[in-house]
Amino acid sequence: MGALWAMMMRRLMLFASVVTAAAQADSIDLVLLAGDGNVGRIGQTFATPPQHTESIVPQPTVLLRSAVDGVDDVTEWVQAAPQGVEFGIEMSLAHTLAAFHPDRTFGIMRYAVSDASMACDWQPGDCGSAVLQSMLDRVDVWAGELVASGHEVRLAGVVFVHGQTDSIDQAAADAYAGNLGLLSAAIRDAFGNPDLPFVFGIPPMSGDWTTTVGRGVDDHARGDDKVASVNLTTGRSEDGLFRETGLVAAGIALGDALLGRDPLDQAVYSANCPQDLLPNGVVDVADLLYLMSSWGPCGRCRYDFNMDGLINVDDLLVVIGAWGTPDADVTGDGFTDVNDMLAVIGAWGPCER
Repeated sequence: MGALWAMMMRRLMLFASVVTAAAQADSIDLVLLAGDGNVGRIGQTFATPPQHTESIVPQPTVLLRSAVDGVDDVTEWVQAAPQGVEFGIEMSLAHTLAAFHPDRTFGIMRYAVSDASMACDWQPGDCGSAVLQSMLDRVDVWAGELVASGHEVRLAGVVFVHGQTDSIDQAAADAYAGNLGLLSAAIRDAFGNPDLPFVFGIPPMSGDWTTTVGRGVDDHARGDDKVASVNLTTGRSEDGLFRETGLVAAGIALGDALLGRDPLDQAVYSANCPQDLLPNGVVDVADLLYLMSSWGPCGRCRYDFNMDGLINVDDLLVVIGAWGTPDADVTGDGFTDVNDMLAVIGAWGPCER
């Protein structure tokens, strides 16, 4: 019990919101990116279509630490960038976070484990390969490295992409929503934050009970405004893994969904200018026009431009009609382009407000 208490206190010290009211240059907002093989480095830079390469370029304000199948593949904190010719969801996720909060430093902690089930391996307690506990221990080490370097850190949110293993077993698929609840509760308890934002991505899956798993993710997200589910259907392959276009679209959609859950404590930014809506460092007529273009009821679904409860071709046409302007900018980079189109496509379907 003493060891458990010491571990809990260490996590609280590392990840509690200890940043002051003014955003500090040495503070880092950590995002935990975890799940199955879809979270790994499974994309190739040379196979990425030219229109998507902007989303996988190195991000100077985003750091990366990573382990895949229990082995550190990024052995120290580095700038988020493709590893050789390989990249994963983390790159377009980093692009989205940096574009929306250019004044912040983020740290993405990737922990990917292939063939681990939600029914057992990812659950608290002694079951299977105890993936959850291994991840929490590894995150302790990674965060400790930043603290030892003089940084203030906190866990701002969790992005979790998983489902393939449970989609091939009916019992595991049927219990998916409940098991997700146990997982998120355990992670929130570990970091002492009952409101920790979660985004659960539904990846390409090939099992007979794929629909059941997807429904479980959606069911878990209902009733908690700090939890989102994102159906990641772009770029599906026969083996249940993303391809390059799917990776880019997934990272953007997951990043947008996380930002929609307000992962950063707004008190941190009180020294900044919240009226700079674009943001471009100045409050001017462009911000007023941006506000007027969004006049009316404000729902939680960022891509439902016509407010009809669906993300479909009508919303995509809005993006196309606003090309090059900020009017349909959902990624936060100040203008409407292919990244916004990919985000809308990645969120296709019913919009839960």
